[in-house]
Amino acid sequence: MTLMKQLQEKEDILRRLKLVKLYRTKNNPEELQFLISKWRKSSQAMLYELQTALSTDNKKLSLTQLIDSFGLDDKLLHYIQTDEDFTDP
Repeated sequence: MTLMKQLQEKEDILRRLKLVKLYRTKNNPEELQFLISKWRKSSQAMLYELQTALSTDNKKLSLTQLIDSFGLDDKLLHYIQTDEDFTDP
């Protein structure tokens, strides 16, 4: 009985180690950084396009208003509200 219990514990440890290995190989930090940068640039471009599309003849919608209305985090987008511009366009 104790051998079966020990075997089960060892199999459980092995399963968890395999999951950790899979996670580490699947989530390459360099690739994740590249994908984050790609997401940020496409999000910035989308916000510029929305700003142009939603602005009327008399009034231009600010990027700050768009970002706030969607509930986005300025820091994730590298957006500076005082300058109303992105730090890495």
